[in-house]
Amino acid sequence: MTNPKLFTREFILVAGIAFFSSMNFQTLAATIPKYAIEVFDMSETLAGLASGLYVGGQMISRMIAGRFVNRVGVRPMLFIGCIGLVVFSLGYFVADVPSALFLVRFFNGFFYGMTSVTCVTIISIIIPRERSGEGIAYFTIFPMIAWGIGPYFGVNFSEAGNYTALFLLCTIAPGIGLLLIPFIRAQKTIMAEAANTEKNISLFDKFFEKPVIPLALATLLMTLFFTAVTGFAAVYAKTINLSDVSLFFLFFAVSVIAIRPLIGKLFDKYGGTMILIPGVFIMAAGYVVFSQISSLQSIIISAVLFGISNGIIQTVTLTLVVKRTARERLGTANATYYLFLDISAVLGPFIGGMIIEGFGYTVTFITGAVVLVIGLLVYLRFVREE
Repeated sequence: MTNPKLFTREFILVAGIAFFSSMNFQTLAATIPKYAIEVFDMSETLAGLASGLYVGGQMISRMIAGRFVNRVGVRPMLFIGCIGLVVFSLGYFVADVPSALFLVRFFNGFFYGMTSVTCVTIISIIIPRERSGEGIAYFTIFPMIAWGIGPYFGVNFSEAGNYTALFLLCTIAPGIGLLLIPFIRAQKTIMAEAANTEKNISLFDKFFEKPVIPLALATLLMTLFFTAVTGFAAVYAKTINLSDVSLFFLFFAVSVIAIRPLIGKLFDKYGGTMILIPGVFIMAAGYVVFSQISSLQSIIISAVLFGISNGIIQTVTLTLVVKRTARERLGTANATYYLFLDISAVLGPFIGGMIIEGFGYTVTFITGAVVLVIGLLVYLRFVREE
């Protein structure tokens, strides 16, 4: 028997929208701390807050999108998300005081969260269950391409002081995604199923999927300090007189793209735990190398280690969410999972900024390796793979 088809029309369209909206997120994540420090003269802690507020907006929108994507419809949610991304990306051109920048960051993140959780919910519904690992792996390649392309151009624009081109790129990308939405067919059956299941559930269960919480918490800990790595990479490189930091994001993305299809197939065949454990220790090695970078070679090595390990950790954990959740609850389950990732992305730059100010970059990234291993222990203790 042949495997059920993965690359359907809807799969390709939704993956394209996920790519273009992720360009907005990843480009800004790599450049806003430097922009806030240089243009607004902020401290590292406040620059980390400016970076994290984007994800703070995501945290709220995830819960809204997770609950309403099946009830309101796929296309309306994507239209609202992409239009909001375009509008608030234009807001960077007029934000001339710190409070205005914080406001733009928050709402920019709000609409990205709405767009991204809608995309992953559609994919979770349409991929065949027996190919969940492979399907999730291929889908997440598209946002990961944005991990390389967005920060690569963003860092180069920021190093040249050309923030106009940077913000223009962040506006055009979701604008292209907006043009793809009319071609997506709505999932009316899933909307009806979701409406029926929500009649007799608690308020908590309407917004959160409880079985996902232990897995999401473990993922939060495993990814917590990596957001500090991406947020402060440009500033860190500048302090040690390295000018090739944009290559970090490029090699990171290439490594993720290369590893994810293999991880997806291995997951479908062997399960996730045996793949996740080596992934965690590869990431720990990435922290150690990154804490000691002094040359282009060390930047590339750390990027490859982070790319491989992120490809493993996020593919395994997201696939577990999809495989153990009923179809009509996938919107809520995905929102719960990504909410914890959002918390990680908010706390990572903020906590990282405070540790950097007090103890320096080396201590910060070694701390990241320790917290990463704690996350693995939480996974092994509280998450049981079915």
